[in-house]
Amino acid sequence: MTAAQDTARLSRSTFDRRDWAWQERAACRGEGLALFFGPATGDDREYPPAKRDREAEAKWICGLCEVRTDCLEYALDAGEKYGIFGGLNEEERKRFRRAKSARERKARKDAAA
Repeated sequence: MTAAQDTARLSRSTFDRRDWAWQERAACRGEGLALFFGPATGDDREYPPAKRDREAEAKWICGLCEVRTDCLEYALDAGEKYGIFGGLNEEERKRFRRAKSARERKARKDAAA
């Protein structure tokens, strides 16, 4: 999907009604995208030690951020597949979603019992 298609899809979604003012207060504002998304090399390869260091720096910035929760909520709602959002990388967000789904299933099961 191209960036234009992705933007058009988002503009039709629930995100049009979302308050984006939180982004103005983000600690990452003005930082380079490569820090949060990795290098734009074209071959998508980033060696593990470099990725670990880059993500640690990005997460450190997230740790200082007053809108970290808003950022993570956005990423989870939007299904962001890449990058650091709210202090979590792609794999961490997947685990977070799975754990949340498991808790919700358990709550429904307990409520039905």
